[in-house]
Order: sequence, then C-alpha cells, then structure tokens
Amino acid sequence: MLKQTLQINNIDDYLYYFIEKANEQSFEIRFPQVKERILQNCAELKNRIASIDGRNFFQHLAQINGLESEIWILIEMCSIADSEGASIFSEEEILTIAQNDFKTYLKEKCGINILNTPPHSLHFLTK
Repeated sequence: MLKQTLQINNIDDYLYYFIEKANEQSFEIRFPQVKERILQNCAELKNRIASIDGRNFFQHLAQINGLESEIWILIEMCSIADSEGASIFSEEEILTIAQNDFKTYLKEKCGINILNTPPHSLHFLTK
C-alpha cells in the first residue's frame, strides 16, 4: 500500500509542519534558541517565496533550499539523545552545526559524498 503523498498547496501548508514542530514543548523548554531560529527561518522563507518572480527565481530558490535545510538540521539534531533521553549536543552546538552544514545537507540525505559535484538539479541549489 502506498503511503499518502505530501500535499503543499500554499505557504501556510508548507510552513505549518515546521512551526508546529518548533512550538512543541520540548523545544520551548530544552531548545528555546533553536525554536527561535526555526521561527526566524520560517519568516524568512515566507518573505523569500512571496518575492519570487521570473528574474530572481534561482537566487531565491537557492536561499529557500538553504533555509529549509537549516531547519531540518535543527530539528534532527534536537532529536538525537542518549539512552536516558538527554540531548547529546548543546543548543549552541546545534545552532553552529546547522549554520555550517546546511549547504551539504541534501547531498548527505541523498547519499552523495559532500566532496562530489551533485547532480544537475534544483534540489541541490543552496545559498
């Protein structure tokens, strides 16, 4: 049986998951700075998407991909815990890793060595 496909019809659909995730109690209590960064990135995503036109599409797409990749790193890093459920990384480490690694995130998720040139695809455009 096929799983339901992802449906995103507008900016609110797109950002809903990230905002809901950031508003979870665990982020509020354990990672307030990460929560703030996720919400900042969501606001920036909304602005970037709203300002896309034919002349700036590729520039904005690269920035959108970068912002989204950073959000995913933040979410994933906050979920990594030891056997007692304590976070392995400090909040500062999580923020730094996300800021440094967002450009290679999608390559790594696709199993592409970060030293290799990615396939010719809009998915790998980041800025």
